[in-house]
Amino acid sequence: MQRSDRGSRVRHKSSGSRSWCSSSSEDPIERARERALEDDLEHGVSVVPVASTNLGIVKKRFSSFIRKRFVGYSIVGAFVLALGLATLTTLVEVGHVNQIIAGLCSTVVSVEVNFFLNWRINWRDRKTKLIRAWPAFHATRVFALTANQILYTVLVAGGTYYLAATGVTTTLSIFWNYYLNDKVAFRQQRET
Repeated sequence: MQRSDRGSRVRHKSSGSRSWCSSSSEDPIERARERALEDDLEHGVSVVPVASTNLGIVKKRFSSFIRKRFVGYSIVGAFVLALGLATLTTLVEVGHVNQIIAGLCSTVVSVEVNFFLNWRINWRDRKTKLIRAWPAFHATRVFALTANQILYTVLVAGGTYYLAATGVTTTLSIFWNYYLNDKVAFRQQRET
């Protein structure tokens, strides 16, 4: 069905059917719901009736989170993983550096590139100052990197191929690191 103007159609609430009727709502919250519903329909998102405004806000924020920042974070992560694996492989195969030392060097390179790219690309909208973001980012990495390095060492010492050990430790840290980036390192600054 074609619409001539934004916000002119809404889901029929009383019957719960998928029929549409004209909206005459003057309530700003209701108009926002209607626009969000239309956006979902335009983008092919399945429409589920929302019981309250709060659930609609959560749904919209979660959708935005998945579609934008996490996708960008994943792309940066894939690039950093490739860079880290290239660094690790070069150090071990070409430089004949011990696998454990090479793993540590690769981790340092990966963390610094990861910080810079995420700060400049994925969380640039928050305008977090470097002087605050860099230490906060690294503080969140202390536990994760220690745990990752211990697990990597145990896996390699136990006979796991060093690249496979890197894959295991990287996979385990993806979601934890995203959460810490979003909530601690690049958190939204309060207006003063």
